[in-house]
Amino acid sequence: MNDNYLNSLELNAPNTKLNATETLKDVRDTTGATVQTNIFNPCGLASCPSGPAEVTSCQGVSYGATVWYDFYPQANGVVGIRTSGFDNVIALYQFNARSLVPDTASSQCVHQGDFPSEQLSAKVVKGAAYTFQIGGVVGADGVAATGQLELLFDYLVTKTPRLQANTTLTARATSSGISVIGLSVSSGHRGARVTVSCGRACRSQNRRIPAHGSTTVAFSRLAGVGLPAGTKLQIRVTAPHTIGSFTQYTVQTGNFTKQTRCMEPGSTRPRRTCS
Repeated sequence: MNDNYLNSLELNAPNTKLNATETLKDVRDTTGATVQTNIFNPCGLASCPSGPAEVTSCQGVSYGATVWYDFYPQANGVVGIRTSGFDNVIALYQFNARSLVPDTASSQCVHQGDFPSEQLSAKVVKGAAYTFQIGGVVGADGVAATGQLELLFDYLVTKTPRLQANTTLTARATSSGISVIGLSVSSGHRGARVTVSCGRACRSQNRRIPAHGSTTVAFSRLAGVGLPAGTKLQIRVTAPHTIGSFTQYTVQTGNFTKQTRCMEPGSTRPRRTCS
């Protein structure tokens, strides 16, 4: 039984897709479930590492007889966790996939009332590891509620916004490459960060799309700069929690080519496709 933290029931395995179309269901009898004073014991070895004790309090309510579930979202989204069977608490944690230690400081828990059902809804982040704990509320007799527990789990993927940007490069031909006349970048995403670089051929520059007025920024310091053939002039336009825009101009003798890509949120690495 998934009574112990290290024996959590995985709703999906790491690096596989979490079901985002169907409600996942698990039914089990929690009679005999316990609470661990060290979440890494038992571990299946003669000696187990030291770990924290299970959290057994939520909003002033004590609970015990816990069971555990893990999941790994492949995209930003929202999860809904519903339970029924007896008075219980649901607690959701993000955990470190290497150390396996749960982040209790940023956990979410719910106990809405003395009903035999609960529901927790929470935002989740792509690539993170999550675990949730379900425990029976401790009654006046000091005993945690147990019995037949039904779990219903839903995962809804939220679409990541995509930043749109347009770049315009004008230049004159030279015998070794090009000489920049002007570079401008426009985007309707107010406050977006625009970074321009071209290796050793020029100093990198940073600007932001203004909060008011024009949505175009010009890089006047590039005017007159000579870029030899083979130089890659790169423009990155980024904003928090948004798919970014990447443009690369590759300089040829007397000309240049243009290539566009996207960047995953929080990354500056260009990709052909982003989700």
